[in-house]
Amino acid sequence: MILIAALLAFLVGAGLSYQFFLRETVDPALLMSDAKLLMVQGKFSEAIPRLELAHRHAPQDATIATLTATCYDRLGEVAKAIEWQRRAVEAAPEKLGLRRQLAFLLQKEERLTEALQEWEAMAVLQPEDPYVQEQIRDLRLKMR
Repeated sequence: MILIAALLAFLVGAGLSYQFFLRETVDPALLMSDAKLLMVQGKFSEAIPRLELAHRHAPQDATIATLTATCYDRLGEVAKAIEWQRRAVEAAPEKLGLRRQLAFLLQKEERLTEALQEWEAMAVLQPEDPYVQEQIRDLRLKMR
């Protein structure tokens, strides 16, 4: 199994080297795949440049922005994680999971007013979600 993972990582790396060498086209999906492999290995700082390059070529891809946010969060750079998660929300504002992740990051940084705004935006999208309503209540109590 380890041998297969190593071979896969080598092949993806070779593909990236080929792309960087030619500099004609960049495949965001290949960059994202390589970044995911690095993330699984805990190499978040190495994944970030690949994700940022992929984002430059596919700026409306919410998945790339969310993966970048995850890397920054894992590195303890929550402010940068928030920046990237906002990009993900801008790319797909209707996706509650993206907004939820942004709200959690904002809460982590004690930016409670902004977090509350995100939870309230989620409540508009899904007014019957009891978890969202609970988060709004808890945040309002905490902000008193």
